[in-house]
Amino acid sequence: MKEAFSIISLFVLLACQHKQDKIPPIVYTQPDATILVVNVDGSNTAAFTFRYNSGDKYIFDFGDGNTLTDSLVGITGYGEYQRINHQYAKNGDYTVKLTIKNPKYTHQSQTVVEARRIAIADFSYEILANGQVKLKNLSENKAETYQWLISPYPLTNGNFYIYKSSKKEPVLNFDIDGTYKITLHAINGNTSIIEKIIAIRNAGKQMSFSGYYNGKKIVVALDSSDFSFNCIYSSDKITQVMNSRRIQTSETSQPLFWREYHFQPYIGKEEKYKIIRDFIKTKDTDVIELKEENLDPELYNNAGSVYPKALWITYKVNTAQLDGELKVRLLILEYSNPY
Repeated sequence: MKEAFSIISLFVLLACQHKQDKIPPIVYTQPDATILVVNVDGSNTAAFTFRYNSGDKYIFDFGDGNTLTDSLVGITGYGEYQRINHQYAKNGDYTVKLTIKNPKYTHQSQTVVEARRIAIADFSYEILANGQVKLKNLSENKAETYQWLISPYPLTNGNFYIYKSSKKEPVLNFDIDGTYKITLHAINGNTSIIEKIIAIRNAGKQMSFSGYYNGKKIVVALDSSDFSFNCIYSSDKITQVMNSRRIQTSETSQPLFWREYHFQPYIGKEEKYKIIRDFIKTKDTDVIELKEENLDPELYNNAGSVYPKALWITYKVNTAQLDGELKVRLLILEYSNPY
């Protein structure tokens, strides 16, 4: 009996050994890392098509400092052909490398991608006579849309635009000395924005103060250089502020001149204008002179943000620091969406 059992056990052992001997070895094939198709769209997003086997590992080097390694995130496609997308933030030519490897083989290929589709906003300007400014559009690549926005500066408590245009290179005619912020939006699958500050000193009109400052006689322009005048806008009031950058120290927190006009919140621009005008005419005893001005509709063309009339106000100022006449122009502005 023992002899028969031993024979059976030996037979089973030999059979199992024979079965194990038939397990085939793993066969690795040479991968193909050729980048088959590259398409770049208007937003500088490149779509790469390549062959991919699930057992292989790959490394994408996109040439802009970004890599992707062994990740199925973003990969689309069926079968052996796969596609992955990558967006380039800047225009340029990029050398893209794809490496595919397995335990036995490694293959690498590279291609140059021309990603030059996105618009990059840029401009220069030339100040001509009488406050005229010629804008030169230097944006990289032709944009589908341009949007120019002009704002009196500094108006830092909101978006206030007196002018907007979709022209490629508009010519502006500023009517008063001061500092302005010019913004250019270049839109072409992406939106690129650039802002520049421009100082106008030859427009022919200017706000001014004449009199005495701390006992010293001065005549100065309020053009945001040494002395400045600006307004702070909110839903129920307009605050006028005059400051001096040259004479006042950084520790001085009080403005040289401060005046507020109040009204009911969320009323229209025309009603605000009339309330302030009528109050100045009848109740503001510090006002020496009040004039109304029709604004140039070509410059002040953003009807949603600016009322088409302005008030020229001459105040008699007598404070601890000032004694004289302050001549300013008051615009009625509201928050504006550039689009």
